[in-house]
Parts: sequence; C-alpha cells; structure tokens
Amino acid sequence: VTVEPEVLLMADFGVNANNLCEGDPALFFDESIGEITSWNWTFEGGTPETSTEQEPIVVYNNEGIFDVTLEVSNGTNSNTLTVEDFITVFDAPEPEISGPDEVCWDDTENYTTEYNAGSTYEWEVSGGEIIAGAGTNEISVLWTEWIIGYVLVTEDNGTCQTSTEPFE
Repeated sequence: VTVEPEVLLMADFGVNANNLCEGDPALFFDESIGEITSWNWTFEGGTPETSTEQEPIVVYNNEGIFDVTLEVSNGTNSNTLTVEDFITVFDAPEPEISGPDEVCWDDTENYTTEYNAGSTYEWEVSGGEIIAGAGTNEISVLWTEWIIGYVLVTEDNGTCQTSTEPFE
C-alpha cells in the first residue's frame, strides 16, 4: 500500500490598501501556499463581486466595511479564508463649483462649493487670481488675462480628497 503525503494547501491574501475612498481600486495579492490551480474570490461591496483571477483589481463605490473571501484549489483539495471587515471604504467628497462661466477681463467674480464641516478647500485658477477666500469654500477671482480661464477646487474631508473638473 502506497500512502500519498497530504499536500499542504492554504488560502491567504493581501491587498495594496485596506483603507480606501469611494471609487478607489484595490489590488489583491494571492499569498496562498501550495500548488494552486484555481482561485475563487468573493468581494462583499466590491465590483466585481467575484473573480477567478489570481490577483484581481476590485473597485469599491460605496462607503462601508467589507469582508473578503478566497477559496483556492489544487484540483483535488480546496481551502478557504474569509477575513471579516478587511476593507474599509470612506465617503469621498463630491465638490461642485457654482459661479459665472462667462466673465470679462478685469471683472471680479465669486465661486463657491458646498461647505462641509471638517473639509479643507484648495482652489486653482487659470486666467485670474484669487483675491479673497483662499482655503475656504468661497473665493473671489479677479480675471486678469484675455484667455479661456478656469477654476477648480479640491476638497479634502480628512480621509479622502476629490478634485472637480476645470470649471470654464
């Protein structure tokens, strides 16, 4: 009688970041042990929700705390690891700019984004200069150039930051 030695098979994984902002991708790394031939991932709250890739990229579009499961197989045996509360996704700010989109040279105009307590605001202006309100949710811009200028704002809520597209 020949006895086959038991093949060690153990599911294990890592990720490039456990704490994410809404819409951020996460790259999962297979750290399993054994001669693995298949991977079956389940990503609570992720897109995609499942994957058979060895090292998938998953996007989390909603805030929350999520579990991840990996089942590995060598064709004969399988092993599963579930890590509860493995991924934390934080709310990302969604700034929008309001203000005039047609201005004249040497005009001063105001631009605002919604105020959120605890957020900081960084503005960028092309074609003019900020004359008041830098670092707040409302600025005054003196338009000083004869070009198509723009305004954009980056809001940082202490965990995540988001920039608007240029407001032209």
